[in-house]
Parts: sequence; structure tokens; C-alpha cells
Amino acid sequence: MTRRTQPPFLLEVKNQISQHNLCTSGQRIVVAHSGGADSTALLHVLFRLAPELKIQLAVAHVNHGIRGKTAQRDQFASQKNAQDLGLPFFTTKVDALGHAKKNKVGVEEAARLLRHAFFKKTMKEWGADRLATGHHMDDAAEQLLFNLLRGSGLTGLSAMAPATKNGIIRPLLTVSRQQIHQWLKEEMLTFVTDETNSDTTYTRNRIRHQLLPLLQNEFNPSAAQTLARTATLLRDEEAWLEEMAQTAFQTCLLDNSATRVILDAQSLTRQPSAAQRRILRLAAHALLGSTQALTHRHIQSSIDLLNPPQKRRSVDLCRGLRATCEAKTLTLEMHKGSLRHIPPQKKVPDFFCTIEYFSSDKKKEVTLPETGHRFLFAWKRVPNDFVPRPGSNEIYLDAKAISWPLTLRNMRPGDRFSPEGGAGSRKIKRFFTDCGLKGTQRSMQPLLLSATQIIWVAGLRKDQAWSEPATGTMALRVTFQEPN
Repeated sequence: MTRRTQPPFLLEVKNQISQHNLCTSGQRIVVAHSGGADSTALLHVLFRLAPELKIQLAVAHVNHGIRGKTAQRDQFASQKNAQDLGLPFFTTKVDALGHAKKNKVGVEEAARLLRHAFFKKTMKEWGADRLATGHHMDDAAEQLLFNLLRGSGLTGLSAMAPATKNGIIRPLLTVSRQQIHQWLKEEMLTFVTDETNSDTTYTRNRIRHQLLPLLQNEFNPSAAQTLARTATLLRDEEAWLEEMAQTAFQTCLLDNSATRVILDAQSLTRQPSAAQRRILRLAAHALLGSTQALTHRHIQSSIDLLNPPQKRRSVDLCRGLRATCEAKTLTLEMHKGSLRHIPPQKKVPDFFCTIEYFSSDKKKEVTLPETGHRFLFAWKRVPNDFVPRPGSNEIYLDAKAISWPLTLRNMRPGDRFSPEGGAGSRKIKRFFTDCGLKGTQRSMQPLLLSATQIIWVAGLRKDQAWSEPATGTMALRVTFQEPN
């Protein structure tokens, strides 16, 4: 009697599990199940492989309390999947909207935090040490593009790993969305569809439905596979660089405790710029436990303390972390309150400056007397090699979208905008907090407006409604310079 050969889809997933040692014999695994195509395929594949892998499965589902009856439908679908397979089922309903409002985060971020908190609780209660999620090849490609557009470094561009330190495993990471749907069709497995996945209000969905298909149709039919492979290569590079950064960190380390890390300033400045940034991130991670709130601007402001060397100087970073440079050391330390050694500065008064329309053969230069910031406005064709980047000091604006006059001013109470790469609208005040701007820095920060809409928080982030004009077209170029 010949043994039945497993379908190629199952063999590919089994190879992913074996190659990355995603589970071992006797382990208990919680499967995150939304009821959608990806998580349904994941659940049924793992169920098929469970006897061979000698693993036990349970199903966990979170109703985020956002989509009313359709969310209830998804919960019932997930529960039925678990019951049909005879698996333990865990579920909860959370208030993502309320959590977002209370903690001043985006709804997507609130949902993610609540979801993972429940999964962690379920794993502990059921005695599992692995959480399986349905992320696949296309998700990895989309994540790489999303992080690239946000200006992420290697860690962000590495996108999704097959396994994480906190027990998340991704057995479907080498299969595509198309392969998943094809297998579900062949196996006659049903699933539910979340209608918000097609809402292109969200940047991630625009990448999925517009950018990635464009890359596949116009440049490379295997774009998702290529990007996912690139993420894997970058992940390997990142792991190697992180090892070297750990060695460099130890070279610069003079002393450390639970609340303070002291680095040798001379050793640090001798390191390449990339190593300096990594060393400071390692120091911050040792104190904060995470660098999620630490931005590139925070790191650069710490490095700026070293160049040129002066008397004692400090900068507040995030979550109570402060960097102080004095004599021959750079110290990162947890603090409460504001910098004591800096004399209190008066808040910059409200300023307001208008820029009237001008013809294409002219240009305008504006220097804000209150802050010393300089802006240059000129009509230029968008270069073919122009790549928009968060944190850039240069933007291009579509002439047809502008409502004249433009306005330069500082923050007003209630100001909101939708930062590129973010999830919807947020208060400027909250955005400044995330960027590490405080007190006088906030009142000095120029905003560029068209009519009443904020176009650009100068030098930090543009509003996502203001997409870049097509290359080669005439547009308004705005450049921004910090005061000397």
C-alpha cells in the first residue's frame, strides 16, 4: 500500500517549520484565528500536521468591538472552526476604540496591543509557549514597503521573522496569498472576509491594493517574492551587524545599572556613524526594555551632544530617558521632570506668516524672525530620482492642490494632521510628544498650511493627503533650514 503524498502546500509549510525549528515535539501552540483566509489556512494546515509534529493546538480569537455584527459573525466562524476540529477555543471582546482614546494611540495600534495581551494571557492559562499567526509572503513584502516609506533602518526593513523571541511563529511566511486562497479552494474550506481590509484610507491597505500590484504589473511579476527574499537577506545582515554592535557597545561601556548607562565619549566618537546609532539604541534598550518610542531624531540629538565637545549639555529623549554629555562621558539615565541645568526659556509667542502666489519665473525666501528658520519656495520640475523621505528638509507640492496663500505658523490648540505612514489623524501635540519635542521646541516648530489644512510639520513629517506629484511635472518645491 503506497503512502499518500502530502500536497505541495503542506510540504512547503512543513519545510518552513523544520528549517526554522518553529516547534518541537510535545509543544502546545495557540493559533491566532480571525476567521479570515490566512488564519483559516494556518489552522487547518497545523491541524493536518499536528499528529506528525506531535503538537497540541488551541484556537484564540479577539473581537475588537469595532465592526458590530460582522465582528460577531467572525467570532462565530472562528468558534465553529475550533469546534469542527475538536480544539479548545478561547475568545474575548475588547474595546479598541475606548483603549485608543484613553491611551492616545491609533485604533489599529490599540487593537494590536489588546489582541496580543489576550494571546499572551491565553498562552499562560493553557500552558503554551508558542503563538502561531497567519502572516505570509505578501505580508512580509507589504511590511517591508511600509517600513521603507517610513524611513526605517535595517531592523524595520527586515520586516517579519519566522520566529520571535517572545514565542510568535509564522509557518506561512514562504507561501503567497494566492497560494493560500488556491489551497482553501481545493480543500473546500470557507472563511470570512474583513471589509476593512479593502479600505484604502489606511496606508497599509493602499500598499496592498495599489502599490504592490503596481510593482507586480509594471516592474516585476514576482515582486512580493523578491521583496520577501530581500527582507530575509536584510534580517541575516541585521543579525550579523547586531553582534558587532554588541562588541562595540562593550568597548564603549564604562558603567551601567538599572537606571543609568555611562559610555566613553572618545570611544564612541571613534566608531562609524552607523555603529554610534546602534550603540545608543542598545544603551536605551537596556534602560527602557524597548526602543519602540525611540526615534531617529532622538538618537541623532544624543550624537549631536558629542559634536563639537562643549560644557555639560543634555537632551530629554523619551519615556523619561535623558542623554547628558560632560567631560569624557555620554550618560543615558532615567529621570523624572525636565532638564534642571538648562535655564528656563520663554515660550516663543504665536507667529503667523503668509506666502502669496508667485509666478514660475520667481522664487520666494522667508526667514521667521521669531525662530530663525528659513524657507525657500521655488517652482521646479520633480526630479526623476526624487525619493520622498520622512524627516526630509525638502518637499514637492502639487500646484493644483494648493490653496493660496500658504501659511507658516506655530502650533495652535487642537491642531491635527494625518502623518505619512501613520494610521489616521492625530493631534500635533501628541505627534510632538512622540518626536521628543518639549516646551520651547514645540512653540518654535514651524507648520506649513494650505488654507486651514496642515501640509507639513517642517523637517519632520508631511500630511499623508499630500502625495508627491509625478516626476517630471512642475511643482512647488519647499526647502527648510534650521536656524544657525
